Amino acid sequence: MRTIIYPVAILAIAASASFLTSCSSGCDNSEEKERVARLEQYVYQSDNSVFPADSAKKLVEAYQACVNKCPADTMAGEYLFKAGEVAVTLQEPDTAVKIYHRLYTEFRNHQKGPMGLFLEAFTYDNQLHDFEKARALYEQFIKEFPDHEFADDAQGSLDNLGIPVEELIKKWEQQDSAKSNGEGGVDSSKVGI
Repeated sequence: MRTIIYPVAILAIAASASFLTSCSSGCDNSEEKERVARLEQYVYQSDNSVFPADSAKKLVEAYQACVNKCPADTMAGEYLFKAGEVAVTLQEPDTAVKIYHRLYTEFRNHQKGPMGLFLEAFTYDNQLHDFEKARALYEQFIKEFPDHEFADDAQGSLDNLGIPVEELIKKWEQQDSAKSNGEGGVDSSKVGI
């Protein structure tokens, strides 16, 4: 009984929040938000044995429809972030970079805004293999957000840009091996051992 009531309660709360945020931003995208909620529930339900790609594509479109109708809505940045994640999952990197670019440029001050820039760079790097574009975006991210929690990740990605995964794994294994063999560790003669 509890498993039935819990999802219904969450949907009711989400619908109420959707109504309140649509009223506060001066436009009404409640129909679009209801569609998002239905599609999210279907796409993310745990009993899907196969990822429902068609429904996931519709979810990306629904997220964007909400943002297009009410860009001042408090959920707009979150919806673009989620749309980008789903596009990446669908292996649609061209769609993802457009969404992430929009997230960064139109919602820069939103909590997820900086991540739009980082994920745009990451997608150019890892899925589109456009290393020049990725380099420029990683550098922009580091310059604009030097204290962001992903600044180190951006630098690490820059340091390893264009290096095949197999080479990176070999490099990391060599570093681990060197550490376990005492290389780069503490010099025992300097600590009195």
